[in-house]
Amino acid sequence: MTLLGDTAGSVPGLAAVASGAKASTAAARAALSAAPETSALAGLGTGAGAFGRTTWSTGNELRQVENPLAGWALRSSTPEVRERVGVGFAGAGALTAGLDYVGDSDAVEYSTTAVDGTRVVLDDAPSVGAKSAHFWTAVRPR
Repeated sequence: MTLLGDTAGSVPGLAAVASGAKASTAAARAALSAAPETSALAGLGTGAGAFGRTTWSTGNELRQVENPLAGWALRSSTPEVRERVGVGFAGAGALTAGLDYVGDSDAVEYSTTAVDGTRVVLDDAPSVGAKSAHFWTAVRPR
């Protein structure tokens, strides 16, 4: 269950890197076609800059995408309550990760697996779905 949650949690980061790679390729090609007599290093520098800027902005953009399940469940709540719920989900993940290293008890292992499974269903899967949909609409060729 932990591996599933970790895999789901890595999708937004991979999406940001893919977006940066797409932008860097386009920027490097544009730089080389604008001045074909320059060296490949000029295009590489332009591409690397575009990669960094685009990866960072896409990551920030994906971070702002709200979990649709939590948004629906907390639709009448204040922003402070929504933020506390998000911190609670993250805190539960940190706690279960820490408990995995503390003891060798079967009860602790089963409990952390149950909490992680619940987090995958309530937080990770809906968030990754929403972030993936947002990413694919942003990078789809027009």
